[in-house]
Amino acid sequence: MEASEFDKRLITLIQMIEDPNTTINPSGTEKIFAILREAARKELWHEAPAELPERGIVCVTFYNGSYHINVWNDYDKCWDDEEGDDFALSLDTKLKWMALEEW
Repeated sequence: MEASEFDKRLITLIQMIEDPNTTINPSGTEKIFAILREAARKELWHEAPAELPERGIVCVTFYNGSYHINVWNDYDKCWDDEEGDDFALSLDTKLKWMALEEW
């Protein structure tokens, strides 16, 4: 299994931090965290409708400026409410999603 881009960046940063010849000032620390946040965002968050879960799973979704819990309904090709019972959003809704299993 090949390492993801996030894993590669994390390994590089850890190696840099472990190097006794490396001095990291406060602004460098902020930059490291910014790089990690951006890498995690790219690795974990997906954009619907371009990318959809492969099966019905519970997801954290972000739309209309806030976070929600929705279940991808693979059978009906829509987003259900957090309990997976009722229709919440159509297939074409533009949102960002992350499977809870990936957290």
